[in-house]
Amino acid sequence: MNPKQSEDKVYQQALQEHAIELGINLEEDPEFKWIVEKSLVAPLPEGWVQLKEIEGDYAGSLYYYHEESGQTQWEHPSDQFYRMQYEQQKVQKFEYRKALIHEFCSILCSSVGSKIVNTSESSAWDVVSRDSTWEVVPQTTRESINCGECETLNQELTELKKTLKLMTEESFQKEKLNSQLKNECTAVQAKLKLCEDKEVEITELHSKAKKDLEAAKIEFNKKQTPKPSSTPTKETSILIQNLNDQVKKYKDRASLSKVEKKKSDEMMKDMHKELNFALETGETLHRDLSVAQNELEELKITSQAKIKEFKDLAELFEGRLTECLRELKEARKAEANAFQAKKEWKEKYLQERNLRQSLGKKLMELQGNIFVICRVRPLLRDEATSCIEVIDSEQLFVDNVSHNFNAVFGPESTQDEVFAEVQPSALSVLEGYNVCIFAYGQTGSGKTFTMEGTASQRGVNHRAISGLFEYAASSIETNYAFSVSMLEVYNESIRDLLCVPEDSVGLDIRSGSVEGLKEYSVSSMEDVETLICQGFQTRTVGSNNVNEHSSRSHLVLCLKVAATRKGSQVTTYGKLNLVDLAGSERLKNTNAVGVRLKEAQNINKSLSALGDVVGALGKSPRKDAHIPYRNSKLTFLLQDSLSANSRVLMFVNVGPSLSSASESQCSLKFAGRCRAVKLGAAKKTAKA
Repeated sequence: MNPKQSEDKVYQQALQEHAIELGINLEEDPEFKWIVEKSLVAPLPEGWVQLKEIEGDYAGSLYYYHEESGQTQWEHPSDQFYRMQYEQQKVQKFEYRKALIHEFCSILCSSVGSKIVNTSESSAWDVVSRDSTWEVVPQTTRESINCGECETLNQELTELKKTLKLMTEESFQKEKLNSQLKNECTAVQAKLKLCEDKEVEITELHSKAKKDLEAAKIEFNKKQTPKPSSTPTKETSILIQNLNDQVKKYKDRASLSKVEKKKSDEMMKDMHKELNFALETGETLHRDLSVAQNELEELKITSQAKIKEFKDLAELFEGRLTECLRELKEARKAEANAFQAKKEWKEKYLQERNLRQSLGKKLMELQGNIFVICRVRPLLRDEATSCIEVIDSEQLFVDNVSHNFNAVFGPESTQDEVFAEVQPSALSVLEGYNVCIFAYGQTGSGKTFTMEGTASQRGVNHRAISGLFEYAASSIETNYAFSVSMLEVYNESIRDLLCVPEDSVGLDIRSGSVEGLKEYSVSSMEDVETLICQGFQTRTVGSNNVNEHSSRSHLVLCLKVAATRKGSQVTTYGKLNLVDLAGSERLKNTNAVGVRLKEAQNINKSLSALGDVVGALGKSPRKDAHIPYRNSKLTFLLQDSLSANSRVLMFVNVGPSLSSASESQCSLKFAGRCRAVKLGAAKKTAKA
């Protein structure tokens, strides 16, 4: 026995065993073998996995487990589906065989001139012949092996059946018409015989009248005298008058008989014409019927040849189908193995990536690195093509240049997903840490949306502050006190946004804080929102060729938290700086002049100073190294946030359009330098 025969034997044995499990007897119903084959190689439905029992009496046995519901079972999840399909197909097979017998009987009846009984043609089965027996094959199998030639033969066979049916119906109509003509001929012959009988009766009446007239003349001559008198007697006159009346009566009757005979002759001629026409029509119908019967015989012979050809093709296609099913089974088995391997490697990759991210975050906390998050804005209506491709949650490409950050969010990201990355750091303010979260990027890249958001899609500022209030309200061991301040750096001057415009100018930075900056105690998120709305009314915004509502200043929202433990009376002080930087601009793109030109120059100057500070921090790890914080009011204000006592998170926002590719590259490079800065581990600020 060669290997191929051995494999076929094993496969047939597996089919028999699986058929028993499904409740299918292949010896009685071999046509349902395709259901067993499909069920044997059916893939696992979504959510199901195959596992092996490790312990107990069934150690080493395979079972199936659903990942979401936790359901376990020994039977393959798809077996019940194929079992139900077998029951349905078996019922259809029974119904179709009934219809097939009915149709076969009707065809036999039509071949001998009997009436054809219409049968339903709607069936999900087709019939092919093998070794003089009928086998039912599923419609789906036939459709899968159909080809152009098979379809052509099938169409021709259908047309032949239609033609046969039409000709049989036409023959039936002709026979019906012939029967009607025969009935009409019989009626005409009956009328003709009636006319002949009337003619004989009229002839007899005419002869009788003539005889009566002759008898009357003879009687009249007998009664006359040899010598008639000159004047007739009264009796003679009466007799003559009676004879004249009787003669006239017989003449009228003879005249009427002639008229009726003439009408009868004309009627006989018309009936003879109708009879001749009916006979000629009957002969024509007989000739047509004979031609139709000959054509019907030819069609029967042709249809039998086509049926035989179709059966041969069906057997050929069935052999090819068996081979294809075997190849399909092997391919599905290979696909299942590949899918399982892919799933295992994917799980290993996700575990390794999560572990790497966790270790990376812990290392960054120890080293005090700036945590950099990149967010890509969606394309606008007038932007057709994107130059940015997000690879995964840590990597993206801009014009085939790779950039890696702590987190990367694509255009489809939500505000909830973005805030989930910064929430742990924001909550550490309640423990006495200083946290600075700022957004950097070109104008129109989505910084204000990320930090502020909208009424329906809140940004980082609202979510972070409301989260602090919610946590503080749930604490029973610590008392929290909150205060808020809000300022902007506009044209290298600091302006308090929470006081009247006359008192907001002339502020300066002393000892790391802004002198004269008003702070307001708050106890709820509603208080903070009221102050933020007040500050936004006085913030400086404008429009240019790039952004219709461009921020013309750097906004700093500061929330200070004093947390006092009820038992130890130890107070920790934390500060949350939420910074929305103005967007970097290229003057050739904005075409700014006058006040807008001065604003753009000061914005670019302060951002350039921020880049110098980051560069110096990255190059000089020594604590006594010179860092140019005083080159700009912005960097001087953020000095404590960029030192070793703070946790710093940076959003770098970029636009995906091709026209913004160069600005996006510059922003991402700057963010990469920020990520390399090691500020040192953050420390708590506490007093007894």
